[in-house]
Amino acid sequence: MRYLLPVLFLVVACGPEPETAKIPATGPVAETKVPVPQVEEPVRGDEQRFESVTVYYRHPLVEGLLPRTKRIYRHPDMAKQIMQLIDHLSIAPTDGYGLSLWPANAYVREIYLLEENLVVIDLDEGFLRDVKVGAAHEQLMVYSLVNSVLSSFSSIEKVHLLIMGEVRETFLGHIDIEYPLTQNMAYTVIPDELANERLLEEDLEEGRVTQQANKNREDLN
Repeated sequence: MRYLLPVLFLVVACGPEPETAKIPATGPVAETKVPVPQVEEPVRGDEQRFESVTVYYRHPLVEGLLPRTKRIYRHPDMAKQIMQLIDHLSIAPTDGYGLSLWPANAYVREIYLLEENLVVIDLDEGFLRDVKVGAAHEQLMVYSLVNSVLSSFSSIEKVHLLIMGEVRETFLGHIDIEYPLTQNMAYTVIPDELANERLLEEDLEEGRVTQQANKNREDLN
């Protein structure tokens, strides 16, 4: 028995290594891709949680853009704030005083802030394939985005729209987006400039604006 014990010890010591101990000395390491959430938690303060922005919608009664004041969460990353602003473009005001020009499935791939007071907004092509509009509607659609960003963030002076990371000549076949765009208020309708603002307010109270907005929304579809 005293002879068997050293032999047994020798067999165990010289036996094959466990599989877990076989680690290759060289070779590529597989990269694990962790999904990145699209929406980050905003910075939450006490009374300073929100910031006011200007969002341009289509006017429900006349052809043009109507500015409305909306709120977004404050965030140290301006790109995240711009993303929230763009989300508002596809959500029409509940009172009917303004129509969304952007579809509900609008998707922004990425936002880049450059040093030359320029923001680059990279749009996904998937939702744009389903948007069939004429030149006038396309113009309002583009400048609702451009004017909203430039009116809400004073440090930004130009907006360059990309599609799938590429520079395109036109947005949907009519409006040139090959170069950065600046603010264009020629399409904006200010309520004070309307010929009969009081009648417009009465229409809004009685729901006629909402009815007209619904009709215009059907025309858009």
